[in-house]
Amino acid sequence: MTALARSTEPLPPSAQWFDETADLAPAVVAIHSFTPMMQGQLRPWQIGILWDKDSRIAAPLITSLRERGDVVVGDNEPYSGRHPADFTLDHHAEAEGRPHVGIEIRQDLLASPEGIAQWSDILLQALRPILDDPQLYTHRSEAV
Repeated sequence: MTALARSTEPLPPSAQWFDETADLAPAVVAIHSFTPMMQGQLRPWQIGILWDKDSRIAAPLITSLRERGDVVVGDNEPYSGRHPADFTLDHHAEAEGRPHVGIEIRQDLLASPEGIAQWSDILLQALRPILDDPQLYTHRSEAV
């Protein structure tokens, strides 16, 4: 089953218990892609996990991806989540105390429908247990 076909399945438990009237902090997951080479340098990472002060999603995601044994994971690579120009996560998540993570996938791995399906499945397997935890959805003002 492809990742797109999953969109017709019932919502995961994390979405089913979500109450818009509660003071819950929605998680922000920003997904982008990066070039395999920059300024003549090969970039060895298949996926990069970007974060700054709040590691609630990033730390378990890095651990989960590395435990697979078949994924080269960059911790704040190929870019740093600590860069001052990281507007999306800084403005829409970190400033509001929302749990968040930036994900960068190498573009050559997404060049075919099969590659997109493979990485969709990898991310689904790694993110689902993290996002299914109701304790995640709290506002934080301090680094964790």
